[in-house]
Amino acid sequence: MLVGLGLYWGEGYKGNNGELGFTNSNPDIIQFYLSWLRLFGISKDDLIFRLTINDAFKMKETHLKQFWIIKLEVKENQFTKTTIIKSVLKKADLSKGNNYRGILRVKVRRGNALKNRILGAIDHISRCI
Repeated sequence: MLVGLGLYWGEGYKGNNGELGFTNSNPDIIQFYLSWLRLFGISKDDLIFRLTINDAFKMKETHLKQFWIIKLEVKENQFTKTTIIKSVLKKADLSKGNNYRGILRVKVRRGNALKNRILGAIDHISRCI
């Protein structure tokens, strides 16, 4: 439970828009997050995904999306339109393009109440520091 709270504290949405969302590029962290959500009764069918990729990899968009679909065992129709960004690559080396997976946003449908519980728990932890 605490590891999931820590991950959400670092990578989760904390704004007032009501969205329970999490963004990361590491497939293992995303898988852990999905497992953590199951502790709260959130199934994979309750999730919406958005892939963000660098313009340098836009020709691989279909391949990258398929990677996430297979890795996470989710449906293609759970993905919204891919976001293409134009920026200087810092972490992704073009010569090592096979390791590039983009950045995945995971959003929980109707997740506002759970988001408030999570943020409340994080607030409690931060007060104990």
